[in-house]
Amino acid sequence: MTRARQRELQRPIASLLLELALVLEWPARRTAIALYALIERVFGTSSDPPVQRTVAQALVSGGLALGQLHRREEGIAICDRLVELFGQSADPVLRARVAWAMVNKGCFLQELGRDREAVALYEEVHRRFAHAPEATATYAVGRRNMWIALSRLGRTSEAAEIRRQLARLSDSSADPEAGIWGVRTIPIAAAAAAAWSVSSWISIVVYRAIPQMHPSWLVSPVLYVNHHEHSQLFVGAPLSRFTLMAYVGVLAAITVKWVIRLRFWVRIAFGIVFGGALANAFEYGVVGSVTDFIGIRALGIWSVGDICILLGLFAIGATGMVRPEALARGAKRRHLLIEVLSLAIVGTVISGSLVWVALAALVCAIGIVGALAALALPLTRRRIVGHLH
Repeated sequence: MTRARQRELQRPIASLLLELALVLEWPARRTAIALYALIERVFGTSSDPPVQRTVAQALVSGGLALGQLHRREEGIAICDRLVELFGQSADPVLRARVAWAMVNKGCFLQELGRDREAVALYEEVHRRFAHAPEATATYAVGRRNMWIALSRLGRTSEAAEIRRQLARLSDSSADPEAGIWGVRTIPIAAAAAAAWSVSSWISIVVYRAIPQMHPSWLVSPVLYVNHHEHSQLFVGAPLSRFTLMAYVGVLAAITVKWVIRLRFWVRIAFGIVFGGALANAFEYGVVGSVTDFIGIRALGIWSVGDICILLGLFAIGATGMVRPEALARGAKRRHLLIEVLSLAIVGTVISGSLVWVALAALVCAIGIVGALAALALPLTRRRIVGHLH
């Protein structure tokens, strides 16, 4: 096998291992740590830039996971390993991850009470990344943590100078996950394709096999089947079928950049919602109607696409309640609220019912309540900012 072919195989394998480790980090953190170590052990000597970026991300994530298990000395060793491997790289993505690792090491040192060592490390971060656009946000975190460490050491005049510098820092930042952007779209695309395929296939079967307007109970008196072709848009005839399809497609493409940084299961939920909305819009655009056949007493008749949208929205809302940090990982909350409401508008336009807007408002409320509850909880390390992941 040629070296070029080996590189081509290494890239997807390393990326998928990293994605799997990120998924496992919450339910099985120790397993995720083992996968991060495996990525570094197998691919750490690669000279291929995309693989190096994946290895660097694995080291950063592994260090953070160790810190969350209070194994800070091991986390510091991982950060040192990353700097040893990529500290001299000119690749902006790798430089951003080196800065990230150095700042996280400083956090671990502060948590261990080693503020003087942390200050020395933050001075090194300042020397190397003060004018590096790829590490702007990470550098700002390092300066803020340095201010905290100096304050603890009683060096108030130096702390005041750092505070003035913080006021002048820009809020702009580079995306530290640029190297794995592609692989993070896979769950969204796969979930959307699955929802679209299932919805379309079932609609075709129902359209051909079940006569219209012949209801029959599945679970009396709650659930029934009643084939109905919904052909009236909420806004009436002026809205073109293909305009609707284009709107859904553009909405999905634009908002992927907001969804891409979220946790794995939230991306899956958004993919299911996208797939259901696209299935309904595509069916309406092609045949001029949507095949509704799943009847729920007092809630009307639904298509499979409707069910996908409903399940996806509630999954997003439940995540916002149980794990609100998943809805703010690299994306602004207002982006997600706009996203949910926009998808609800699609459902409303197709179905002719305002129930989708009401459901979207409920989902947004659930997420907001979860976020507020998380903010209200006491934070044991609230003065240390550096855990960026």
